[in-house]
Amino acid sequence: MAHGCFEEGRDDRLPGIAVQASGEQTSTNSASPVRQPLLSRHSEAWWRRAARRQHEAVMVHLFGGTVIAEHPLRGKVMLVGRDPGKALVLLSSRASRHHARLFQHRGAWVMVDTGSRHGICLNGVQVHSVSLREGDFLQLGDDILTYTLR
Repeated sequence: MAHGCFEEGRDDRLPGIAVQASGEQTSTNSASPVRQPLLSRHSEAWWRRAARRQHEAVMVHLFGGTVIAEHPLRGKVMLVGRDPGKALVLLSSRASRHHARLFQHRGAWVMVDTGSRHGICLNGVQVHSVSLREGDFLQLGDDILTYTLR
């Protein structure tokens, strides 16, 4: 595994998603896979509409293929790491005690790596920071976080 990210091909921790080294994801649930870019830039109007939506953002925490917890994202800043005092506590020994920071920016949740050793993988691609979109899979050490809106 390069940089601690998912290997290319199907990963059982991500049901229905095949991870490709090219930075794209392919749905394995359809007869003919459709490639979708992982990240795209949004217009200013999109950000304004997103800020007005009243959805509860939730981070679903998986470890070893099992859902450990669902963490509602609240407040301005949430710290993520192995340290028990963090808002979202990671279980993996490969995760740092102070791994990442989650915060709201322009109506969207953003995750930033705070200098961890293994970093953050978004849908199988190593990133330093990311504006989260519904359905994103994040890997921090061996912990998997799925961002969803409810």
